[in-house]
Amino acid sequence: MKQDFSSSLYSLCLDPNLTPDQLSSFLATTTTPDSLYLYFTRSPSRDSYLHLLCHSLPLTQTFLAIFPSFDLNCTNALGLTPLDLSRNPDVIDYLLSHKRSKVRPDLLTRALINGDTAIATVLLNHPRFKEILNNTSTTTTLKPLIEMPDSNRFEIEHSPDCREKSDEA
Repeated sequence: MKQDFSSSLYSLCLDPNLTPDQLSSFLATTTTPDSLYLYFTRSPSRDSYLHLLCHSLPLTQTFLAIFPSFDLNCTNALGLTPLDLSRNPDVIDYLLSHKRSKVRPDLLTRALINGDTAIATVLLNHPRFKEILNNTSTTTTLKPLIEMPDSNRFEIEHSPDCREKSDEA
C-alpha cells in the first residue's frame, strides 16, 4: 500500500497539467496514517515530493498547506533543496517567506551565474536575503561575483535601500 501511494503520488507530481485541486483531492482521498510515510520517503527519482512540485506556486502552496511541517530544507541526491531547484521567482519568494527555509548566499551566486535575473531580483529584494547581504562573511562569499568581467554582468532591478546597504559594506 505504501508503495502504491508513493508511485501514484510520484506519477501525479510529474503530470505537467496537474492542478492544485487535483493534488489536494488526491491527498485528501489517500491520506491515511500510512501516508505519514511521505515524510520519510523520497520519490523514485530520489527527490522529495516538494522538489517535484517547486516549479509551480499553486502546487507548492497546496502541498505545504496539507503538510505544513514538511522539511523545506530536505535535499535530493545532489544535495539540492526545493529552493535551489525552483526556477520560478514566485515560488522562491514564497519559500523564502517561510522562516524554516534556510537562506544562503550561494542562491544569488547560482542565479547570477545562470543569468536568472528574475530570481536574482527576487533574492535581492527579499527582506530575509537582505539580512545576509549585510553580513560581512557574505560579502567575502560574493566578492568573486563583484569582480566578474563586465561581459558577465546583468542588469538587476532592486529596491533603493538594498543598494544603500550593499554600498556601505
